[in-house]
Amino acid sequence: MKITALLLLILLSPNLWSQSNRLPEVPKEYAWNTPAEYQAEQENIEKCLKWLCNNPLGDSIALRSEVNAYVMQWLAGAPFMELVVDTKSIPFVQDHEDLLFTYIHGKAYYLLKHLNDKDQDKLHMKGLEVVCSLAQQSDELSQSKALRPMLRAYRRGQLKNFVKEQKGG
Repeated sequence: MKITALLLLILLSPNLWSQSNRLPEVPKEYAWNTPAEYQAEQENIEKCLKWLCNNPLGDSIALRSEVNAYVMQWLAGAPFMELVVDTKSIPFVQDHEDLLFTYIHGKAYYLLKHLNDKDQDKLHMKGLEVVCSLAQQSDELSQSKALRPMLRAYRRGQLKNFVKEQKGG
């Protein structure tokens, strides 16, 4: 009986489960008009981005879409954040348009944690890392010809070199 109670306590303990598996909270209505309102919502946006970056693309599709809309609206207006997206540096979006959001989520999540880091190359890498991580979890995306070279470099720990080669350097 003691073992069952202990096991139940362990399984139900919120500190033992990763935050990425918890469902994000999206307010029913949201609007931000001042920098202070954006700042007040930042922690929840960060939690939502963490969830988007860590959970498989095919899971909870309706929730993922809702969380994405919420996050993207916040990102579009946040006065203290600037995300630069050059689609020439992510040619795979021609074949996989939805991965543009995944790329943005990766960049935004890193930037929220490091607001003073303006290194666009590092932000680009963080976006690609999330794309690669989630693409590997998808049977369809992991077999994509458009993603194959990047995924191979990611698995080998050579994504930085891959990006450098793509830039022509």
